[in-house]
Amino acid sequence: MRTMRWLTPTSLGLSVVSASVFTLFGLVLSDPSSIGVKAVPEVAAIAKSAPPVFGPSIEVPGVSLAAGSMLDLEYELDRVDYTLALVRNGAGDVPRIFVSTLPDDMGAIDVPAERKRLFITMTLPLILAVNETILADRARLSRVIDEVRSGQALAAKDEVWLAELTARYEVEPGNFEALLKRVDIVPPSLALAQAAVESGWGTSRFVQEANALYGERLFAEGFGLVPDDRDPGAAHEVRAFPRLIDSVASYVHNLNTHEAYASFRAERAALRRGGVALEGLTLIDRLQPYSEDRAGYVTTVRRVIKGNQLWQFDLAELGGTRVAALALPERRVAR
Repeated sequence: MRTMRWLTPTSLGLSVVSASVFTLFGLVLSDPSSIGVKAVPEVAAIAKSAPPVFGPSIEVPGVSLAAGSMLDLEYELDRVDYTLALVRNGAGDVPRIFVSTLPDDMGAIDVPAERKRLFITMTLPLILAVNETILADRARLSRVIDEVRSGQALAAKDEVWLAELTARYEVEPGNFEALLKRVDIVPPSLALAQAAVESGWGTSRFVQEANALYGERLFAEGFGLVPDDRDPGAAHEVRAFPRLIDSVASYVHNLNTHEAYASFRAERAALRRGGVALEGLTLIDRLQPYSEDRAGYVTTVRRVIKGNQLWQFDLAELGGTRVAALALPERRVAR
């Protein structure tokens, strides 16, 4: 299935986590071999010099696992007692442990249920982190709007922040209704299901080589991976990202800004006005433009949400404890 991705220009990009070493459960880590985490070479200039990555500035200080194998990852997850079953039942939060690259041996897991479990375990914290950042912006935006409408003078820092937010979300200054429609989250079940479909549950070439969970197309030569099945004369590439979380942030921002998803945003805003919780199964029908397969794609994503009970994660939250690991290693993008 060939899918169509939409990217919109902006001058605002994602900030990159600074390289530093933090403490994980009292142990200072400075050598990847000390915890079995693979030392991934720096990503090639291809991802670094690409046009700006769109979306909120996602910072995950002190967090970065680049698991060389599933065994490495399982070891780290055991140390933080991260169990999906508890999250599904609403009995536990999702720890702040973020995987910057997927293990190389995802495709070697023979049991589909196990591969799915590990994929969700790794991807869910990334989605929740992006949503958490957006919700913080939304809360601040609501406060600023209330101040403006009440005739209060905004603080200088709020004026600057509002101008930057308005530009980032490509809204006319002063159009607060349009801005609130855009500064909002994507339900975790929907983001998880689309990531699973687009990446083959973490086994696709694009996610393994370029951290591209959602297969976003980029019409700028030399900044991504060329699809093996690209039609003659086509010019698109699949965008490469330094970290998985950058791919998630770009995907969410894409849904929040491109004109193709205006219906998605309108439905989401209507649910907000009605006090209805945002759910993937409610909003998926509005995402036919995401794929050239349109209705067929929507059916597939809905089946993934239902079949894997991903709706159970729509109310999941990140835990309050900061979990730290190694300084960010970046994946080299194969050409």
